[in-house]
Amino acid sequence: MLSDAAPPALAPIVTTGAAKPEGQAVAEYGIVSAYQRVLADDPDVTMPVAAIEALISVLGQTTSSTVMETLDIIRTEAERLKASVPNPVPLAAGTDLFQQYLLRSLKKQDGSSSSSSSSNKKAAGATAAQTAAASTATDGFEETRQYLIRNSRLFASRAKQARAAIADRGARIITEGKVVLTGGGSRTVAAILLRAAELHTAEHGSPRFRVVYVVDPRFSSPAPAPATTDPSSPPQKSQPQPQSQQQQQQQQQPSSVAAALRARGVPVAEVAEREVAHVLRTAGVDLAVLGAEVLCQNGGILSRIGTFNIAELVRAYGKSVYVAAESHKIARVYPLSQMDLPRCGVQQQVARFTTAADADAPEPPKPADADPVDYTPPQMITKFITEYGTKTPSDIYEMLLDIFYS
Repeated sequence: MLSDAAPPALAPIVTTGAAKPEGQAVAEYGIVSAYQRVLADDPDVTMPVAAIEALISVLGQTTSSTVMETLDIIRTEAERLKASVPNPVPLAAGTDLFQQYLLRSLKKQDGSSSSSSSSNKKAAGATAAQTAAASTATDGFEETRQYLIRNSRLFASRAKQARAAIADRGARIITEGKVVLTGGGSRTVAAILLRAAELHTAEHGSPRFRVVYVVDPRFSSPAPAPATTDPSSPPQKSQPQPQSQQQQQQQQQPSSVAAALRARGVPVAEVAEREVAHVLRTAGVDLAVLGAEVLCQNGGILSRIGTFNIAELVRAYGKSVYVAAESHKIARVYPLSQMDLPRCGVQQQVARFTTAADADAPEPPKPADADPVDYTPPQMITKFITEYGTKTPSDIYEMLLDIFYS
């Protein structure tokens, strides 16, 4: 019978000569560092896939001998990982998908075990059949576990293949003469635009579309403060906070994507968020293609804050809003408005009210990976571009049922 005790201690994912810090939770030291290492080592990996790879590392390190014990460990470690970040919803999409995959694999093994058990029962009687079934079930799970360990990069490679499929499908909506508005640093959207440039060049000799790229000033390199020689000048109070790997990638994303598009002959205009309403009309924008961190089961999305602003403006001008995202970003959350984000597990405080009395008070510390998100409802979205084709917001729930309940 499975006890309620804590799961077995996990060793670090990569062994080094340094001793493990005393007093630190061993399990957290394993799965959280594994997740962070995956993000740091592979700039193209998404947060759900990084969470999956971290759980696969846990699966490879656990010494459990039963199916139920292993499932309990995976479930517990998934909760630990989600508790380590301010926005656990993208990770939940990955950990839920992995656990569903694991259960399906075990179900297949259980089916083969049942057949073996039936033949053993006929041959050796009830007691011998139960022993053989237990042994077969254990061996079957070990085969499944070893299969998952050997294929620890399978999920990441599938995600990259999904992105390539999305790029092929999405590129075909960017036809000759279109002006596309985008922003947010989505690698999937970047793949679509680059693929469209390739198709246009192959057909016309050069790209025949333009891109308006909305730049978020929070991820732009700030200009250095001017030096002061006045001794009476007060010292600078604020110090730049350390950036996460994701924030560093986002800071480099707009300029790198724009540079890559320009190198392929695509005209690109970089504009600030406050200029979106103006350029929607003056630049003749035809459609917007945006990315997402999470596809909600009601057809809305969670994405970097500012996405809702852009989608609302684009729809107000009667233009189409396409969201490009992989199916592994579908999560079982159902927000109805921005007010529901805390209920979904998102911890953030965008509006911080202060008075003159708070001027000297230090700002509360923010986690390095605390990138704020907002919710864009399904009525603001025209279509989703996924590896399975172009979908409507109402189709997302059907996809969720296929993934988790079929």
